[in-house]
Amino acid sequence: MEDLVKLKDEGVFGSHAVASEAIEDLRIMFEYLKAMGKLDKISFDLSLARGLDYYTGVIYEAVCIEAGSQVGSIGGGGRYDGLAGMFSGDDIPCVGVSVGIERVFTLVEKNMKSKGLPPVDVVIAGTTMNEVALTRKMEVAKHLWKGGVRAEISAKKLKQAIQADVLDRGVKYMVVVGDKEWDDGEVIVKVIEDKKEVKCGLGEVVEVLKGKGCGTVVGGGEGGEEKGKKIKKAFAWTEKDLIR
Repeated sequence: MEDLVKLKDEGVFGSHAVASEAIEDLRIMFEYLKAMGKLDKISFDLSLARGLDYYTGVIYEAVCIEAGSQVGSIGGGGRYDGLAGMFSGDDIPCVGVSVGIERVFTLVEKNMKSKGLPPVDVVIAGTTMNEVALTRKMEVAKHLWKGGVRAEISAKKLKQAIQADVLDRGVKYMVVVGDKEWDDGEVIVKVIEDKKEVKCGLGEVVEVLKGKGCGTVVGGGEGGEEKGKKIKKAFAWTEKDLIR
């Protein structure tokens, strides 16, 4: 707020009409932020620039300032009043933001590791790599997510998935989609620590995993309810973690 007052009082931009209008807009915005008790979450940076040329007003970025985070901004945007009118012919005021979802996931995974949680509980992999195999893995993922199991699909070949997506990350379970098993209406559930596996029907895979100790976000499995609470906390940042 002090920087803005200084710019205005010292007349840095002289009588430039557009600059004066921008300073006034910023003053109003900061007054709103102050009224809502959020001014201390904002860093006013005149060096900030975004590459696209359609912005017509304030621009902003959200940055995680949690200790040890090196991902840069996790979101950015601004005001772009003229963009929609280029296509609709109408004068439509607009403001928006885009989120860097991969950077957010990187931070979530780091937060989970700090709490002793693996990034997911189950990795879904296949014995073949093609469009059909991917569709099958998606169907497995649908069943696991519906059952509250934290699972993700691996885009790697099976051996690479076991090493990079499971062992290196401390994931305890795999669901493997094999061509022969799929034709028989089954998938393979692997328990990494025990080096054991069992075949089961697709509709049974959630219960089999829970029976093997795999917790779920909504409860179930060994320590499932408590794990669900920890996971929700891992996804939640407080305001002190972000500059908006």
